[in-house]
Amino acid sequence: RLDRELGTIAVGKRADMVVIDGDPLRSIREIRNVRAVITGGRMYDARSLWRRIGVAP
Repeated sequence: RLDRELGTIAVGKRADMVVIDGDPLRSIREIRNVRAVITGGRMYDARSLWRRIGVAP
């Protein structure tokens, strides 16, 4: 059952996350302030991801 793997952040559970500098609940524009992406157990700096695809952060 997926509820054993999803729903909370804890050791042994799956989690993809986006780290945002700001409060997107206060202003949706804050989602432009991505600082990091965590997926597949690895953390990626947002600036390096933008550079990889040829976009200036």
